Amino acid sequence: MTQSDEWPVTAGDYRDALRKLIVGWKLLLERHPINVQSENRRTALLVAGWVAQVHRYGRAFLQLEKVGLEHEAHPLVRSALEHCVVAQAGDAAVTTRYALDQAQLGKFAKLSAGSPHDVVAPPWDAALVAGMVDGNPPQPVDEFKFMGNFADICDRIGMKSSLYTVYQVECALTHPTTNSSGVFLTPDDQHIKAEPTTGQEGGLVSMMAHSVYWARRVLADLMVDHLYDDWLEDIAASIQVASRLPPIQF
Repeated sequence: MTQSDEWPVTAGDYRDALRKLIVGWKLLLERHPINVQSENRRTALLVAGWVAQVHRYGRAFLQLEKVGLEHEAHPLVRSALEHCVVAQAGDAAVTTRYALDQAQLGKFAKLSAGSPHDVVAPPWDAALVAGMVDGNPPQPVDEFKFMGNFADICDRIGMKSSLYTVYQVECALTHPTTNSSGVFLTPDDQHIKAEPTTGQEGGLVSMMAHSVYWARRVLADLMVDHLYDDWLEDIAASIQVASRLPPIQF
């Protein structure tokens, strides 16, 4: 019998799972090295950084929610979702992501070098960006254009109509749009409210819990000792989340 046969998953269930994942991540880093096959090392090094960032988004989300600022966590949920989905891409994406980032940083460096700095804090000078640019970035591979588009990534894993839709909704609430403004208006659009209208109860914490779980699962699958596999499966069952996202098809 599944959990849904007895009771629905609640916001509290998602919150508990998120806390467990965050604590488990801390224990993993304190107690165990992240061992991967040599051929997966480059991928794991990049993915591990993304996974660590997703867990920090999760921690930050819980802190904001605790003080009544759940609405301000929309950018965190959106970013966590993007990080965990891109982490699915594997080794081909590592080379591509690096090439894309280096190309973009090169453009930023040229732009900042020709701009006045009278309104920019001294630490943000052209040298800061220029120092991040590798002089010998890898050549673009076949996936170059694809990896620059989150919609295409979601399409490749067969989830453009679900995950990308969630991402787009989060973007609309994060950026200055009519949606981000409208949540503070009364139904008749005549008055401004102090508190924004929220979506479905538990909607944000559920998506954050899913994202942290999926990010953790990607790294766990790269590890040779498969630590915490059963524990991760139990968490997936507790919140009825797919235990893995589909692999990206190149």
